[in-house]
Amino acid sequence: MNIAGCGAQALTAGAAACTVGVLLVGTHSITAIYQGTASTLASTSAALAQTVNKADQTIAFDALPNRNDNDPPFAVAATASSGLTVVFSSTTPSVCTVSGSTVTLQASQGGNACTIAANEAGSTNYNAAPQAAQSFNVLTTVQLELLSVASRKTHGTVGTFEIPINSLTAISGLVDVEPRVIAAGHTIVFHFNLPVSSIASVNAVDAASASIGSASSAISGNDIVVTLTGVPDAKRVKVNLIGVNPGGLNFSASMGFFVGDVSNNRLINSSDIGLMKGRSGTVNSATFRYDINLNGLINSSDIGLAKGRSGALP
Repeated sequence: MNIAGCGAQALTAGAAACTVGVLLVGTHSITAIYQGTASTLASTSAALAQTVNKADQTIAFDALPNRNDNDPPFAVAATASSGLTVVFSSTTPSVCTVSGSTVTLQASQGGNACTIAANEAGSTNYNAAPQAAQSFNVLTTVQLELLSVASRKTHGTVGTFEIPINSLTAISGLVDVEPRVIAAGHTIVFHFNLPVSSIASVNAVDAASASIGSASSAISGNDIVVTLTGVPDAKRVKVNLIGVNPGGLNFSASMGFFVGDVSNNRLINSSDIGLMKGRSGTVNSATFRYDINLNGLINSSDIGLAKGRSGALP
């Protein structure tokens, strides 16, 4: 069979040459045939075996950046010099897995390394490529944690005080007491260990999980500041933060607003009056909750208010 492009070649100094760019892989038999002339006999050479080997190929696989252990699945890419499709696999399946070109990190694997291998098995014309692999570290993500909850009170010229609230108190149990009417507005501060980037929503509910008053939120560094309005006196309130930061974590704190119960015993009685008598004077951050009438002093006026509210709390 003639080789394409080499059917007829002119002789130069008794020799003919033919160069081709592509031959299929395998052994080819090449024979030179001279047709002869009027004065020269025709002749045919012995067959010459010509072997064409498969071509080598390589894989280009760029380095992979480190990932956090809570990152979503992501795609990787690599190319073979042959143009054939690269296949990916994980050599550390306990840390990460691969489906197609998508890598998924396994849960709770922070502190480990993930290694992805790229392979191309070859074809009729190409040898298998040497495996290319890239590794990256799976970093442990610091989880968002609620460190504290406080009731932030602005008390005229006396200053602003923050009274701790137990965020673990169930709304059906004995909740922290704030002796204030809050219909005009009350601020709750949720303080976290990391900066807050977003919050989906905030709401306030009563002991029966029914909506109560209204709640709005504002982000300030590591804090979410929640303002409650329209919440009646003598009510327990649970503030819910929904979808905080990209992780979508939820947090809540329960608290009570019972005017006059400065002893936290769910009764307004002589115990509260005695506490206020013993703390008469100018309000400060330690005595703030005893100033029931908000006049900046703890005095007989506050005692009178407590007397007027004697009895068991709801």
